Amino acid sequence: MKAVQIVKQGKEPQITINNIAKPEPKEHEVLINVSYVGVNPVDNLFAEGTINIIKPIQLPYTLGAEMVGTVVAKGHLVTDFEIGDVVMGAWEGTLAEYIAVPSSAITLLPKNLSEQDGATLSVALLTAAQILEKLQCKKGETIFIAGGTGAVGAMLVLLGKHKGLTMYVSGNQKEASNILQLGANRVFDYKSKEAIQIEEVVDYGVDMVGGNTTNVVQQLVKINGKVLTLKGMPTADFAKSLGLSWWRQWILALASYGVRRRARKRKQTYEFMWVAPNGEQLQDTLAILLQSDYKPAIDSIYPLEASETAFIKVKKGGLHGKVLVSIEK
Repeated sequence: MKAVQIVKQGKEPQITINNIAKPEPKEHEVLINVSYVGVNPVDNLFAEGTINIIKPIQLPYTLGAEMVGTVVAKGHLVTDFEIGDVVMGAWEGTLAEYIAVPSSAITLLPKNLSEQDGATLSVALLTAAQILEKLQCKKGETIFIAGGTGAVGAMLVLLGKHKGLTMYVSGNQKEASNILQLGANRVFDYKSKEAIQIEEVVDYGVDMVGGNTTNVVQQLVKINGKVLTLKGMPTADFAKSLGLSWWRQWILALASYGVRRRARKRKQTYEFMWVAPNGEQLQDTLAILLQSDYKPAIDSIYPLEASETAFIKVKKGGLHGKVLVSIEK
């Protein structure tokens, strides 16, 4: 079968379409004939080797982090899916004609969602749900979301509105009206040179930008508040939770010293997060999404053979929706 794989990492990675063995599902797995794959920024991070310190991989490595497809085989212990079911979910290595995944990582594609629309949602919905889960936000509390006008930010605002949160967002003003319609209270222009002014210190901060933005988020969050980052500096605790080697934990302890020191001064918690596959959680959040007026946006669709072009487009940014890769049956 065909799979899009990294064979060499770097600023100019080598990505090829290779013929590899079709997987066989284990007892708790299903084999999925993939239809569409959502392209995410993490695909470029893997290709460039930027996140090797926290996510070491073996080359060649199959790209892709989410998909929609049809179950064509299953392990003998799988009881919640049948052959022919159209499913969606997040998993590593989805950019291939077939993929074997644990049945616990996927859910049925809702009948009122197209396969293309479904391919845009898994990573964003799960990331947003797990952010709120880690922060343990309560109704009436406030949250600031830096870089929150993209796919994850949109889902975070949608789920946050469902929980009754007050939400302030910074990001691209071109997407401001959409984010406000989803439930944000105010959207700040990330290009503005003026400091972000919020009338109140917020309970929680989410950093989806990294760099100096992490510091900005920490300053906006109250004493004893919580800051969670997706693109800031990972910590030794995060590395330990993944079972990474002691030397990786040591490097990240040193690298994150500054941001952790600022957090201690403000008696804040600081945590780095990586999304985890979870079919049940995806099903629950899809139910909330389908009660809203949210319409998935698709920027463009590329054939499998043009996957590298899709990665380049995502890296350049300025998208108006999700970039998908279509895999012919």
